[in-house]
Amino acid sequence: MSRMKVAVAIAITAVLFIFVACTTTEDDPAEPVGGSYFTYDGTTYTLASAIIEDYGALLGEDESGYDLDFTAGTFEQAFFEDGPPPGIHSIIFLDLISPTPTLASGTYTWSTTRTDFTLFDAMIFLNADFQSGSGTLIRPESGTVTVSVNGDIYTVEFTLILTDGKTVTGRYSGAAPVF
Repeated sequence: MSRMKVAVAIAITAVLFIFVACTTTEDDPAEPVGGSYFTYDGTTYTLASAIIEDYGALLGEDESGYDLDFTAGTFEQAFFEDGPPPGIHSIIFLDLISPTPTLASGTYTWSTTRTDFTLFDAMIFLNADFQSGSGTLIRPESGTVTVSVNGDIYTVEFTLILTDGKTVTGRYSGAAPVF
């Protein structure tokens, strides 16, 4: 093959690669590139980072397990250490009761009691500005969360049901430091 044909073949391959690599997820907006997102009312929000807040063992009479709050949001993790992040962000908060002092793999189901493998509470903040107090707060009334832990990587998949029957679905996969 002549050098000209090789150059043309490489150019065509590069152009095809760019068109294939740059396709959007519009056909399947439920899972953007990166795999960490949540979807509410037809809008998908990308989750950039997460943390786990450790509130320790539950000591109440009708309680068992460990209170571990999982929070994932559209902002960089460094903001967690300095308080609320500046700017407009969307966040998922899940109050999980784990049977172990670390977040255990398994399915957590909505419950009004704090016992092992329960999702005790959840909140979704949409387009929230925590500095000014603006944004939308959504409170689910039921749902499930499935957690898978592989070393320092957490995969958290959730389906939350709202009072109006709408659902919030999503997943986060990545590191989640414990505070």
